[in-house]
Amino acid sequence: SRERLLRLSELSIQTSDTMVAGGILNPHMPTVAVILPTTTYRAKDFVSAAESLGVDLIVVSNQAPPFDMGDRYLQIDCADPVAAAAAIAEKGKTVDIDGVVAADDQGVMVAAETSALLGLAGNPLDAAAATRDKAKMRERLAGAEVDQPRFAVVAPGEDLPALATQVGYPLVIKPVDRAASQGVIRVDTPGALADAAERVRGIVGGEAALIVEEYMNGEEIAIEGMVSRGELSVLATFDKPDTKPGPF
Repeated sequence: SRERLLRLSELSIQTSDTMVAGGILNPHMPTVAVILPTTTYRAKDFVSAAESLGVDLIVVSNQAPPFDMGDRYLQIDCADPVAAAAAIAEKGKTVDIDGVVAADDQGVMVAAETSALLGLAGNPLDAAAATRDKAKMRERLAGAEVDQPRFAVVAPGEDLPALATQVGYPLVIKPVDRAASQGVIRVDTPGALADAAERVRGIVGGEAALIVEEYMNGEEIAIEGMVSRGELSVLATFDKPDTKPGPF
C-alpha cells in the first residue's frame, strides 16, 4: 500500500546514519532478520517496534523490494524454506544476525530453518512444521491431552462419510494447510458432506488430505502470545469481529 511504502521510505531515511562504510549495518546494535510477506497487515507494527527498541532490521520478503534498501532487504522464496534459510545464512556472513522472526505464518518454517542453521534461539523444526499442518497440530494437542473438538484426518481414498459420522454433525470440513478460513465449510447433515468435500478439494486438489472437526458453537476468541523457555506470556486477548456461523 502507499502508506506502507511511505513508512518504509521514512525508515530507510531515519536509519541511514546507523550504516557504516561499505553498507554494513551498525555492528553495535542487535540485528534481526524479519520475514515480512509484503501483504501482511502487521508490517508497520514490526518496523515501528524495531525502531523503538533500537534494533536494526533486515527485511526478508518473498517479493521484490518497493525501492532500493541495499543491505537492509533480502528477497527469498518462502515456499522453499531450506533455500531461503541458506540465503539468509549467506547474508549472515557479512551482517551478524542475532535473531530471526517470522511476522506471518508463511515465514514460520523459514525462520525455524534459519535459526537452526545459524545456531540461534528459535522454534524446533518439527514444532514449526506442526503449526503449518492442522492435522499434525490436532494430533500434537491430543498427545498432550489438550481439550479440543473431536476430529478425524481424511486421507485420499479413505471413507469420508464414516469418519464424519464418528466426529458427528454439525461438523467443519477444511484443508490441513490453508489459512484465513480458505476452504473452511460447515456441514450440518450427511447429505451435504459430498458437495462440501468437492468444494474443498476444488481448492486444494483431489490428492490432498482433509480434516473434519466437531463444530463448536459460540463466540470466537483469539489469544496472541509468546512462548519463551517454555513460559507463555499472553500479549492480547480479543474477539473476532463479524464471525459467521455458516454453513458457507
